[in-house]
Amino acid sequence: GYLENPSGVIYKDVLREWHYDGSAWNAWTQSSSPMVTTTNGLLSGQQTTTGATTNEPASYTFYGTGCMVIWDCSSGGTFGTLVQIDGVNATTGVNKGNMVNSGAGVYTTTSSTSWAPGRVEFTGLTLGIHTITLQKTAGAGNFALVGINVITPIHSVSSIQPGTLQNNLPVGANAIQDVRNLTPVKNLPLKTKAWAQATGALNGGTVAAAAVTIAPDMSLTVTTSGGPLFVSWNFSFLNDTAGAQCNVAIIINGLNFGGPYAQSASVPVANDIVNMSGSFIEPVGAGTYTITMYLSIPTGVTTLNGTRRSLAAQEI
Repeated sequence: GYLENPSGVIYKDVLREWHYDGSAWNAWTQSSSPMVTTTNGLLSGQQTTTGATTNEPASYTFYGTGCMVIWDCSSGGTFGTLVQIDGVNATTGVNKGNMVNSGAGVYTTTSSTSWAPGRVEFTGLTLGIHTITLQKTAGAGNFALVGINVITPIHSVSSIQPGTLQNNLPVGANAIQDVRNLTPVKNLPLKTKAWAQATGALNGGTVAAAAVTIAPDMSLTVTTSGGPLFVSWNFSFLNDTAGAQCNVAIIINGLNFGGPYAQSASVPVANDIVNMSGSFIEPVGAGTYTITMYLSIPTGVTTLNGTRRSLAAQEI
């Protein structure tokens, strides 16, 4: 299938890295049969932390663009929880199960079943370090924290090797570089040929009529030692207007290469899928080059087909 969400999710248990204020917090272990999912969404032996007192906060600091918090209540019915992110009431949370947004950062249980799992997702944060705080505001029974899913672009690739896969995700390199100068012939200098490839990460994407737009994810950076660049691309699209044309322009460091448009194709029938691919060789000097694919649509609205697109550059 397609990668519709470019961010990864890291699940964190509540017994590590959380900060609890107050005296009502206690570790608790689910005691059901081994490896059986219970009514509160926990596997046997998974630990939570509970608190029966109101206004005793628990907080967690994470790096990412959002999170989904999972918590339970030992009593059914109404149970209120105040959620704050970076000290501000988190009013935009989306219910993912047994919760309703009551406003002003308060989320209230809706299930009449004890230990019904409550899940609320908070997204759209600026990529960076954030702190989320939860505290019970009303209701009987224990407030039981279960876990947190941190939304963070852990799948981004930004390698320090000569060849890299790239997309629009902003997390840095986790690669290991081999700096040994090994060659088949003794004392022969090793000349590494660089390459880079941008791949589709965001699912779909549209380009309106008469607009000139960067194709989503289709930009890369490559550093060469002086050899010419072989640039290639491929993608598929559809347009809601029969006969509509899609034009491709390849820009290298702000300059147009391959003519005003490197390639054009038309949709014979409205919403038919059309595949496009092309390539050229461009002599360049040693240096760093940013290569971007632009799309121009004279009529209709063009929609890219899933994540089926790539842009590559290789020093030859």
